[in-house]
Parts: sequence; structure tokens; C-alpha cells
Amino acid sequence: MGLDILKKRSYSEEQHKFIKLCLAHHKTKLEGDYVSGNKIMKRKLDFIKDLMNDKRLNILKPLLKHKEPSIRYASATYFLMEEEKTALLALEKLEK
Repeated sequence: MGLDILKKRSYSEEQHKFIKLCLAHHKTKLEGDYVSGNKIMKRKLDFIKDLMNDKRLNILKPLLKHKEPSIRYASATYFLMEEEKTALLALEKLEK
């Protein structure tokens, strides 16, 4: 125990935006709100497209260790295009 408990990961503004989109999208799936879910998914895909155009998908790498499984899953899915082996390992851990 000790100070490790107090340490929190700090994420960039872009990473926080992706986290918010992932959590909102996951919530809509749980609630069965597919209309809102589709709108959020479009925003998430636009966000990913911007990262791809700027060659910045690497900002997703720290999110592969996020405490929330839905964020790890989404991050790994899109990070496959950047580092396939790393993303596959993250997805395999989620499978277990």
C-alpha cells in the first residue's frame, strides 16, 4: 500500500475526450438507446479519423491499461492499426 494508491494516471485532453466518448457509447449500449449510440459512435469515428490523419493513434496506447474494460477494448480495437501486436495482447487480456 502507501503512495501507490494515491497516484492517478493523468491523461491528455484528447485522451479524456476519447474516454468520455467510449463511456457514453457503452452506456447507450447497456440502455438499448441505439439512436444516441449511433450518434456517439459517429463522433468517436470522426475523432479516430482525425487521429489517423494526423498520425496520432499512439495517444491511445496508455488507454490500453485503463481500469474500465470498455475503454481498453475500444482503444485496442483502434490501436490495431498502429501496433497490432500490442493491441492484440490487450484484447487477449480482456478475453480472460
